[in-house]
Amino acid sequence: MRDFDFAGLREDATAAFRPQFTDVVRRAGRRKARTRTAGLALTAAAVTGATGVAMTAVPAGPVDPEPSTSASASVRTIYGTDPVAGSLDYLYQATAACEVDPAAARIRPPADVTFWLCRWRVTASGDRGHSWRTTDIGLATRETSVDVLAVNTTVVVRSRAVPAAYRVSVDAGATWRTEVASTVATLPVGWVPMPTNPDGFALRVSAVDPDTGRVAEIGIPLMGPIGGTLVRTLPSAGLWLTGWRRGTGASPEPSTTPAVGFCGVSPNGGRGWHMKDLGPGGTRPSGLPAVATSIDGRNAVLALVREGTVEIYRTHTAGATWERTPFARTVPDHTSVALLMLADGTVLMSLGSETYESADQGDTFTPSTAGPLYGAYPVPGGYAAARPMGVIISADGRSWTLVEIPQVS
Repeated sequence: MRDFDFAGLREDATAAFRPQFTDVVRRAGRRKARTRTAGLALTAAAVTGATGVAMTAVPAGPVDPEPSTSASASVRTIYGTDPVAGSLDYLYQATAACEVDPAAARIRPPADVTFWLCRWRVTASGDRGHSWRTTDIGLATRETSVDVLAVNTTVVVRSRAVPAAYRVSVDAGATWRTEVASTVATLPVGWVPMPTNPDGFALRVSAVDPDTGRVAEIGIPLMGPIGGTLVRTLPSAGLWLTGWRRGTGASPEPSTTPAVGFCGVSPNGGRGWHMKDLGPGGTRPSGLPAVATSIDGRNAVLALVREGTVEIYRTHTAGATWERTPFARTVPDHTSVALLMLADGTVLMSLGSETYESADQGDTFTPSTAGPLYGAYPVPGGYAAARPMGVIISADGRSWTLVEIPQVS
């Protein structure tokens, strides 16, 4: 096992590759803020459900709002995160009522710059959306977005400030406390990593104890410009990082340096990593390589679209060794791809608006009625994914139910 290390130059940071997501459907799993003024419906920038796919819907249940401690204002802007599932029953969404920071009058910012003061709340359901409760979590930020992780009744909200502030609830959002993250060399076994992205040179991974809500952080150095993300898996699968990175700066123009795909796997909490170098993908590869793992992380399938061709790789050794499968398919450039591995080992793959399944670990794929899987991740009891009006949940990865989340003003 070799160290997690990328060769590169710091001056390339401003030109670090960011994947091109021209197809709206690719935005499903990204934590993108939605905004509206008071009295308007909260809208989202995530993908819609699959056209033509049978899906049941649970209308938003009644909301029991808790009075906010924020000062009233005639006009406020509401920002919201994508909803997250702690399980098939426990669903959450963080929203903020943001007003212009009174301190901005003393700062005198440029006319096109707004300094916000956002007070965050969490809307939670413990019965699959039949009833909801909104609670002020006691967090005020100048950022209009936060990160949210939930596992059953434990939910953590992390600010985007440096250092990050954490608010934790272990009773499904009823009460909240402040948690100070401890810095560790290895993430404790069983702790759940929070979704995060490399910033070009370092990956600061936060992990949460799903029982107590305690938080730990580990820093993983990344050398060289990188575009990637931490794959959301169950804790038993280990840490999985996938993305594209630029070369070593041999080209005088970083944007023309061929991007190299990679997948990094750490079975020991970030102490050591297996690295799979996927080779050059051209200057504009189609999104991030997609990865789906088994519950224990030993088996995994990786898919990427490179120069208009779908390539499938697999591992039976938790990322220590990989092999390319015989499968290959020509698709339009920048076609989005998503993977999900079911409990019985079946691999579901979405390409654009079509979904396929494989019973032989990626050797062959046949059409499936499961519907687009973008943003889907495993949760206790099944699978979940964010959608514009709420979250879709599934016990088997094939039949999905849309649970609508009520509007919060």
